[in-house]
Amino acid sequence: MAAFGINSAKSYVGRNVNLHLKDGSVLVNVFFKSITDKRLMKVIGSKRRVTLLPLTDVAYAEYVSPYLEAS
Repeated sequence: MAAFGINSAKSYVGRNVNLHLKDGSVLVNVFFKSITDKRLMKVIGSKRRVTLLPLTDVAYAEYVSPYLEAS
């Protein structure tokens, strides 16, 4: 698998994603808002809390369908 860099991160901007971090944890269903000039990702999680996350901490990301419903 290729490294998660700035070019691959740009394809996820403006989408809901699951972010898999290098330490093994997962940020589930966050909105990927933007990338800052210092290679930080701005993500919005639950309760509209904004978090800045370095690109180097992310192993990979995957899209989350906005049409999924909890049952």
